[in-house]
Amino acid sequence: MKKSDYLFVVTAIILIYIASYYYFKKPNPKEGTNDGSVVIGNTIYQIEYIANPYNYDEAKAYCQNLEFGGYANWRLPKGSELIFLSRKNSSAVRHIDPKLWFWCVEEMGYSNENAQVVYLGSGNATTFNKAHNRGRTLCVRDRRVDKNIVY
Repeated sequence: MKKSDYLFVVTAIILIYIASYYYFKKPNPKEGTNDGSVVIGNTIYQIEYIANPYNYDEAKAYCQNLEFGGYANWRLPKGSELIFLSRKNSSAVRHIDPKLWFWCVEEMGYSNENAQVVYLGSGNATTFNKAHNRGRTLCVRDRRVDKNIVY
């Protein structure tokens, strides 16, 4: 085997190793992933939230139609998920403005005219009329783990 053939084979092996590392790289379960989301527990949070206020139906439709990070199974978070996020001291979520109210999936009131919102700065929850454009949108999806592969 010539020296140039040897160098070619070694270079090819190194390139295959590097490519497979990035292709099969798993997100760090405690910090941000490389796609603009963060994994905390069994929930994946989209940390690129929508800064413009939406009404509840617009926010819910946005999350249901979102294709982000290679996934389309996004949804509005539960109130408990946002309260948990408000208490999480992670560098991956520090850039989310804590002075904003974020919509939750829970609908409330006599005829479901209200929905829960959570203030990320304190974790306090209240309700807004779903027709009002006062809540921000932060989408989440459930984390599934199957044979060490995160979906």
